[in-house]
Amino acid sequence: MGLFSKLFGSTPPPTSTDEAEGASKPPAELIPTPQATPAIPAAARPTSLDVHDRDTIPRLDALLVGERPTVEMPAAPALPKAAPKPTPPPAPKPKAPPPAPKPKAPPPLPTPPTADDLDAGFDAIESKGERPAGPGTFEVDLTELRQLFGRMAANHMRQVRDFIIELRWGPVPTTWIAVCESSVHSLRRAAEGLAFTPLATKLNDFAKALLAQDLVFATTIEGVARDRILAAHGELATILPETFALDGDRNEREAAILHSLLAQIPDVGKVTIDKLYAAGLTTLATMMLATAEDLASTTGIIPVLAARIVARFHLYREETRAAAVDETRAYERGKIAALVVQLRTENEELARAAEAWTEEALQRKKEVLLARTQTMVAIDLQLARLGEVALVRELERLSFARRLDALEGFLGRAHYAAAPAAK
Repeated sequence: MGLFSKLFGSTPPPTSTDEAEGASKPPAELIPTPQATPAIPAAARPTSLDVHDRDTIPRLDALLVGERPTVEMPAAPALPKAAPKPTPPPAPKPKAPPPAPKPKAPPPLPTPPTADDLDAGFDAIESKGERPAGPGTFEVDLTELRQLFGRMAANHMRQVRDFIIELRWGPVPTTWIAVCESSVHSLRRAAEGLAFTPLATKLNDFAKALLAQDLVFATTIEGVARDRILAAHGELATILPETFALDGDRNEREAAILHSLLAQIPDVGKVTIDKLYAAGLTTLATMMLATAEDLASTTGIIPVLAARIVARFHLYREETRAAAVDETRAYERGKIAALVVQLRTENEELARAAEAWTEEALQRKKEVLLARTQTMVAIDLQLARLGEVALVRELERLSFARRLDALEGFLGRAHYAAAPAAK
């Protein structure tokens, strides 16, 4: 409306609403009406469209440059952005299979402790006991250290245990003295280092009993010398029983040896063995001292069989007297090795004899079966002398083929253990 008033100097005619309102209002002050201008052709009238496109408008540009209406088209509404398509998670890459674990090498067999190794352990205990107390320190209780000492000593004195067990059964060769001397000496030094004076004193007495003058030129330990050594060992058992007490070990070995010796005698069976045990003949010492007349009168065994029993135990006593003894017990191990070879041969021969059904084959089978049994009994005897009573019991539950494997394994371990000592 401002545009037309500037162009033509007049106001637009009132509408019907304005006329109605004016009719009801009081007459207003007369205002002079401007002179009417010629009507504008319809073709030249501006529309609500863009007025700049009309032919009649250019002449107005010079007058109303600053009043030119501008029709702004509303901006197109921004389309909502499409939600991005969810990107599927990347497929997991296949994991490479873990490398196959390398087969672990079997752990090496533990090296059995030698006398030198145990001496080194006792030397360490000795140096710990001799270390003087420094400034700011105090004396400690050595009870735990002495308990450790006792456990180590039990294994260290194994040869001494074997010697005393054999000596209690009867005379033994003097070669045992050299086997036991180094162990007794190292144990005494360790006891002195721990200030274990009672044990050190008794070990010194035991060493003197072993090295007495009456044994210098002797070949066997018997009589007064035997009693002296046994008495000195008994004093050690009162000081350190966990190391020197032998009753349990000795009884197991003695029972196994006694049974093996009786099983080697022809015609001695369960009935005869029961008669001997019932008469109190249950130790090697009593059997070695018994005579055929004693056995026959106390057990009711026929004299011929009693004589066989006495002869076998006397032979065993002579064998133990003459056997050479060293730290590796090579004599016993050598006998076991020879018997194992013989047992394998007999086992193979028995298998061949079992394939035939002739009279000769059946007779040969019986002979080989008896020989194989006697060979196994002889092996048990030597194992019992070495203190391997647990192995003897285990072999009883195995077939002969598996017994051979177990015995060869034992000999291999014994050879491995003896190698450091031989060096």
